Amino acid sequence: MGAGPDRGLSVNERLVVDLLLDHGPLARPAIARAAALSRPATGDLVQRLLDRGLLVTAGEAETVQRGPNAMTYEVRRDLAHVAGVEMQPTRVQVAVADVTGAVVAEVEAEHGSGDRAEDLVARVLGEASAQVGISTTALRSVVVGTPGVVTPAGDIDFVSGHADWGAGQLARLESAVGAPVRLENDVNLAALAEQRLGAGRESRSFALMRCDEGLGVGIVLDGELLRGAHGYAGEVGYVPWGRPYGRPEAGFQSLVARARLADLLATHDVLDATPEEMLADPSRHPDVNATYLAEVAERFALLCLTVCAVLDPERLVLSGTVAAAGGERLTDAIAGNLHDMSPMRPAVSVTALGAGAVVAGAVTTALALAREELFGVPDRVPVLGVVP
Repeated sequence: MGAGPDRGLSVNERLVVDLLLDHGPLARPAIARAAALSRPATGDLVQRLLDRGLLVTAGEAETVQRGPNAMTYEVRRDLAHVAGVEMQPTRVQVAVADVTGAVVAEVEAEHGSGDRAEDLVARVLGEASAQVGISTTALRSVVVGTPGVVTPAGDIDFVSGHADWGAGQLARLESAVGAPVRLENDVNLAALAEQRLGAGRESRSFALMRCDEGLGVGIVLDGELLRGAHGYAGEVGYVPWGRPYGRPEAGFQSLVARARLADLLATHDVLDATPEEMLADPSRHPDVNATYLAEVAERFALLCLTVCAVLDPERLVLSGTVAAAGGERLTDAIAGNLHDMSPMRPAVSVTALGAGAVVAGAVTTALALAREELFGVPDRVPVLGVVP
């Protein structure tokens, strides 16, 4: 169901809704304590939200007191459904969530010969939506993560190596899907997921560095995602490293992209192992393993130093298959290089969110859009960490 309230919520009504979204089902006394409201006022608020169809009873609260247990309440889950999508040249991954943020369907598919990106996104979204019993047109918000640069107007500027993904992709997606679509850079969405679910929870300022076939940095400064005036913030693949200038194949991407790390391995005459296998297993080719680790760490450290000199983040978070394989062994070596190269001392860690970070960030963004549409922009921040 996609119907919203007939008027905006009051400040305290929205506070109650946000508490239930953050904590799950709560009884009225727990809501009153968390919201710092009187019990009579809380009872009135809960009843109004029940009457408007925004809350439902969830069951009885567990208690050791004698007498009937208090009822708990939760936000009605079918108020809205949203979707988070990762759209890559080789695959599409989709998650559909209800308004509480619970993921209720997930589907992934590979690109086939001749598939247009927008058609595959629409098909996979249709499959995921059907699992929930809705159509894609009923989705309140769809956020699609894509490689490349997304402009402030919300369309793709370009994706390196995929000219057909340029301007007009937003309109093509909305036409194919039949629901409101927002495009966002995939690494930026991974950074938003890191902020909410990962190491970013402990840092107001951090940089998420994603190094796979391509290279990108998602930047959060003072709790806010930095996109830049034209959407190019974090496109460190273009930072000059060699000639010709201004092209990914000559920038930092030529130094730390996975294919280049594989080339580096070949210079050691190692042809039967991937960069991931070498970094994950110190016993693999022990005669060159430590040397290879040191060379990879130095390359990453040069990139990290460039980012730190401009942004000075509290933390650097590495993502991608190479970083995951290297783990603490790699991050410790990178941190050591940074200390040797400069006086900068950011924390360096590997993300724990894995391959689903982009979709998680897309779902988080889609939920924020849907909730603002349903409930209005929150005027107060709900109390977090309250034990009912």
